[in-house]
Amino acid sequence: MKILFTMDSGEKYSLSEQIYGAAGPFPDKKNASVQLSLITEKLRYFSADDGTVIFCEHISTAKIVE
Repeated sequence: MKILFTMDSGEKYSLSEQIYGAAGPFPDKKNASVQLSLITEKLRYFSADDGTVIFCEHISTAKIVE
């Protein structure tokens, strides 16, 4: 499981590890959904899989995929 983010600029980034209150890969879609909610509600920014810093206010869409 991973979360794919599309930014306002059209750039795309992925997140495949839990970063808020847990560690390791997303075990299932429900957990990824909870993480996505926590990330966008509680964090101002985070780091994507490639190390790029993502500011939540610039996320256009987010999709959970396997």
